[in-house]
Amino acid sequence: MTLMIRPIALLATVVLVGCGGEPKSVGQSTYERYCYVCHAAGTASAPRFARPEDWAGRLERTDEEIFKRVVDGIPPAMPPRGLCTCDDETLRAATDYLLDSVRGENR
Repeated sequence: MTLMIRPIALLATVVLVGCGGEPKSVGQSTYERYCYVCHAAGTASAPRFARPEDWAGRLERTDEEIFKRVVDGIPPAMPPRGLCTCDDETLRAATDYLLDSVRGENR
């Protein structure tokens, strides 16, 4: 029985702790939870992650203008806050993470 417990304990440790690597930023975690669904595939014409061509014209706005649009939503496709239930600081981190990807800072 002891021999069975050790492999199971090792597997549980790997699953719960992970295999190492860089910890995710708040922005990345929030993006993956709330924004990824639309911005990875370009759903409803959402500009895609790390695709500068999708962001043509949008990047002419200031970061503050872009963030305001995220907060207010962009009818008819993007709901206010992208349905994120997070606070402004966390939402801004996700917005910055997405913007950094098209500015070449997340690659």
